[in-house]
Amino acid sequence: MRWKTFFSLLFFCLLTFNVDGQSTLRLMSYNIRHGAGLDERLDFDRIAEVINREHPDVVALQEVDSVTQRIGGCDLLGELGKLTGMQQVYASAISFDGGKYGIGLLCRKKPLAIRRVPLPGREEPRMLLIAEFKDYVFCCTHLSLTEEDQLASVEKIGKLLEDEKKPVFLAGDLNAEPDSPTMMAFKEKFTVLNGEKEKTIPADNPQSCIDYILGYVANDSRYSVITNYVVNEPVASDHRPVFVNVCISGINLEQDLSWEELQKDYQFPEWYTEARFGIWATIGPQSVPRLGGGWYARHMFMQDVGSQTFGRNAYAYHLKVFGPQSQKGYTEVIHQWKAERLNTDSLVAYFKSLEARYLVVHANHHDHFDNFASTYHPWNSVNMGPHKDIVGLFEQSARKYGLPFGVSSHDDRFLNWWLSAFGADTSGLYKGIPYEGRMTKADGTGKWWEGYDPAQLYGLPPEQRTSEYEQKIKENYLLRQQELVTKYKVDLLWAILR
Repeated sequence: MRWKTFFSLLFFCLLTFNVDGQSTLRLMSYNIRHGAGLDERLDFDRIAEVINREHPDVVALQEVDSVTQRIGGCDLLGELGKLTGMQQVYASAISFDGGKYGIGLLCRKKPLAIRRVPLPGREEPRMLLIAEFKDYVFCCTHLSLTEEDQLASVEKIGKLLEDEKKPVFLAGDLNAEPDSPTMMAFKEKFTVLNGEKEKTIPADNPQSCIDYILGYVANDSRYSVITNYVVNEPVASDHRPVFVNVCISGINLEQDLSWEELQKDYQFPEWYTEARFGIWATIGPQSVPRLGGGWYARHMFMQDVGSQTFGRNAYAYHLKVFGPQSQKGYTEVIHQWKAERLNTDSLVAYFKSLEARYLVVHANHHDHFDNFASTYHPWNSVNMGPHKDIVGLFEQSARKYGLPFGVSSHDDRFLNWWLSAFGADTSGLYKGIPYEGRMTKADGTGKWWEGYDPAQLYGLPPEQRTSEYEQKIKENYLLRQQELVTKYKVDLLWAILR
């Protein structure tokens, strides 16, 4: 694969995250209790903040008032649309308190078509809201409290969807426990995408799961859940929201797209264009040495850095503090990185006090070490060093303090950057003894990194690299960038293109 094609694919996958021409869809369902929290405070900003933190493509909302007296006669869904920057679709179920009461959708893109279908409910009428998008259909509902009406609704929903060819999702407050007859009936045609074992109500101490996101499988649609969770929000409503990031099988991304095609539908988010100041935090094993600069890992293997001043002290410092580079290489630096005093809440609170509008954190540097719970690369901060998900900790703190969160990835050049690790001293006591880059997995016996392969950190020795090997490196890079975007819900990915 050519590098241009490769990076086109990468950014095709990562610039925006909805299914319209993309691979993944971020789904959310939230019973918002007409905007009133468990503290009985009516707070639309708080509801919008919960939604904005998860950056969904589409949200199913239940218990949505429209111009009722208890919310001051305002348009609740319209207010949330303004606060989230999303399109709004409303379906009234009943007249109530001088206005309407029902369900609604917030979505990034305008639906192609809308259907509003009444559902049975003896205590009050219920509604099904169906929105058709280019590549999928999304449904929202709030089922009756009565099991007989629930089962009748399941049957009606199934008949409405039986001719649908596109992938279909159904989200909402179904008022049914996972093992109930209602959910058993749903499971004949749907698969549950959110974790049923995670409870959603009451929000301050969840005891039951009655909120769901389902995928329709009766038309042979297939879904791969990248991540799912109940959002930890104990006050804003009496329910906690559920979130699913799902990949729809069968969408082909293998296209050689031009930059113009990639950019055609992309718009910079408002938070980014309006921001004037953000914090970019550099963190990693190279923060351990006190001398040597930001390219310490490369320069520690270079007796002579030429005219550079940046890394002039790295070699001598490493030899003195850690030992000879042929015996104690960068693995020792990784091992000594503990981040024991890292308090991401304190740091992010400080950044916000400086009026930073967003936060970007190093996911990896040219050293090919991942600062996150990497599925595709064993040399990462969870398996070794601090044994912490550094990116995950910063992401949680950024959401807590309401800052858009991004990651920077500098890993594209590690094969060339690490060439110095395959050399040897040209003079002195250790002249000619190969540096750590040429060690093998077997050399780790009895060392702290026993079982890990140095070739997965440094790359294979240059003379062993083939075009097939470099292709696998590119594919691994893509998988890791996709994981960063999906697992950590990033608002921004910064990557170097060369």
